[in-house]
Amino acid sequence: LLLQDARKALSQGEFKAAIIHIKNILKTQPDNLTARELLIDYYIHVGDGVSAEIEINKLLDSGVKNTYLLIARIRANLLQGHFKAVTDQVNNIARTPPNDIGRIRALQGQAYLNQNKVSEAKNFFLRASKLAPNTFEVQVGLARLYELNNEMDKADQLINQLEQQYPYEVDVLLLAGNKYRRNNQYTEAYTVFEKARTIQPGNIAAWLGSIGALIANNDYDKANQYIIQVLKLDPEHELANHLQAIIAYQLKQYPTVEQSLRIIEKNNPNNKDILWLSGSLDFQQQRYQEAEDKLKEFVELHPRHLPAIKTLSAVYLKRKQGYKVVQLLSPYAQSQDVQVMG
Repeated sequence: LLLQDARKALSQGEFKAAIIHIKNILKTQPDNLTARELLIDYYIHVGDGVSAEIEINKLLDSGVKNTYLLIARIRANLLQGHFKAVTDQVNNIARTPPNDIGRIRALQGQAYLNQNKVSEAKNFFLRASKLAPNTFEVQVGLARLYELNNEMDKADQLINQLEQQYPYEVDVLLLAGNKYRRNNQYTEAYTVFEKARTIQPGNIAAWLGSIGALIANNDYDKANQYIIQVLKLDPEHELANHLQAIIAYQLKQYPTVEQSLRIIEKNNPNNKDILWLSGSLDFQQQRYQEAEDKLKEFVELHPRHLPAIKTLSAVYLKRKQGYKVVQLLSPYAQSQDVQVMG
């Protein structure tokens, strides 16, 4: 009965109740394999990859070997950011059923995606979909494949189904949050990302999703409070520092903007996405030559980025180069944007 209660609690997102049931079983039945596996499931659900791996190793050391542990180890590695260990996982699967190989390939696709190896990710998601199209891991991978292929209608339809079937799975909640965000439903996105963050308090993707939704709704003060917490988890995180720079710029906290940009430039000198913000900061601090150089490069990369174009125009005006403004804005002569028309 306690096993049934534990499974039910996990499926309904009642994680505190689930762990109580599981520990009560293990007090009287410390060798109960099902309870041990449920404990691993619990740790994976709440994002504690370290504890999950400890429990996996205990079972392996006791002589247990099964496909469940193989897949659980992969998921624990993903939670810990051990992506190469996941993509290198080719051993011990020769006799694995095709259905489980499909699940493994989907998880490996996610590991490749987390390493920004998009081509490999697509390949593994596609291979997984042919082996086990109806399993949870493969369905999640397929939704990501649709997103990577810019098939957003298919992605949204599948994500809606997953959200109904797995309302407490953080992977699904992150997909749903991104779906709402790209459809400009920022309040709904924030609600879903917060749900994910509550389940897995250390999940940086959930934190960043909430922050992005807050920024979209112009709630910079709350977004700033959140970003401080994220940077405590990972002070060098590139996107977190970029978001902090954006928030600090809106709040006119320019020293913080500079500090965040320096961290990004140190870790990724080739990051061109920060040029607009860096150039805008130079403009605010009257470093007009530096601002022009950065904003010109950014506009060359993003020729339809109107806010950057307007900032570059303002730089030209400050430098008394009105003819450059005319050249820059001539493609937008029919724009309804009041600042551009001005």
